[in-house]
This record gives sequence, structure tokens and C-alpha cells, in this order.
Amino acid sequence: DFLCIGRLNDPNKRFFLVKHALLRLGHDGSEIIVCGNENPGAGIFMGVVSDDILNQLYNLNKIVFCMGKVEGICLPKIEACVSGSVPIVCEDMSTAHEFVPSCFLCAPNPKSVANKIEEILADYDGFQKIALEYGEKFKKLFNKVAVAKRIVDNYLK
Repeated sequence: DFLCIGRLNDPNKRFFLVKHALLRLGHDGSEIIVCGNENPGAGIFMGVVSDDILNQLYNLNKIVFCMGKVEGICLPKIEACVSGSVPIVCEDMSTAHEFVPSCFLCAPNPKSVANKIEEILADYDGFQKIALEYGEKFKKLFNKVAVAKRIVDNYLK
């Protein structure tokens, strides 16, 4: 049900929030699928995976954790929505409010993350519908033609 992607040993990624939230809910953390170049010591570590495998993982998991504080665009939250997974995003992430609805946000502490997990799983279909609606917006916003046009338009100003 759970997916984490990235450099999870980086303190900025705050993987400890995921581990402690799942412990609060009675999970041992073994059910998290973890992708990235470093094993954070929890979950099922898959290492760096191909785009095809990553796409399958997004489609197989219900929740994608995006706990980082200082992020650029944070592709996992966007890719989660496009695939129909629901991202849980810490509200203090630098780009959190810019890209996802407030119902995907939680405070950066294990209790809040655990509460958000329970809230999403209690109404997964509703949250997934919202994620897919945002995913459709992201497909339009971030397609190659739209991005290239915005770059050219900015250059010509």
C-alpha cells in the first residue's frame, strides 16, 4: 500500500516520519516499498528501478509519501497523482501548497502522518478521485509541448 522514492537517508527527506507513523498504526514498516540509491534500513528496498517498474509501483500502491521539507517540484507527488496514487505531503514542504490540495497535506510529525494515512484509507476512492483530477491537470501543465512553449514565450519577452 505504501511507496517512498528518493534519497531517503537525506535528513531533509524525513523518512523517520513515515517509519514512526506506521509504527503508531501498528505496522512494522516492512510493507513500504522503497526506491532510490540508498537503503534507509526499512521496508522492501528495490534500489534504483527503471521507469517502467516505477510506473508499475505507482499504480500498485495506494499512498506515496513525500515528507521532504526543501524540495523543488517534487516529482513523486505529481507522478503519484497522475498514476492515481495519493501523495501524503508535509505542509511545510516548500512547494506543497503550490501543487496539491490541502486534503493531501499533514503536519511534519508522526501523529499527523498517521492520521492522514487513516483518513485516506478510510475514503480511498474519494482521495484517489481527487488525485486523478490533479493528475489530469499535471498532464496538461507538464507535457513537453506546453513546457517548451512556456520556455520560448519567456525567452521572447
